[in-house]
Amino acid sequence: MTTALPPSSGDIGTGELPSLSSDYTLDTDQLEAYRRDGFLLVRGLASPTEIAAYRPVLSEVSGRHNQNTLPLADRDTYGKAFIQVPNLWKKDERAARFSDSRRN
Repeated sequence: MTTALPPSSGDIGTGELPSLSSDYTLDTDQLEAYRRDGFLLVRGLASPTEIAAYRPVLSEVSGRHNQNTLPLADRDTYGKAFIQVPNLWKKDERAARFSDSRRN
């Protein structure tokens, strides 16, 4: 199932994106690990097609809102490895659809 999105301010992903609303069953070991650790890595939670649809959208939105203007050579190790954009879901409806999805 896909959901049509309203036009956005970006260049990518103004068409349809997968809804990510289907259920995904976790087994007992996964639930235990989540309760113990407070997080859970679930490989295969999103299909390659879903990832291919959202990756360029999230890259475009995070790049547009990245406030770090230092050249890469002038950044510390963390700054070279990560682009940090707080509350990306508040900045773009497409990012919100991803972060608020049932499977996220």
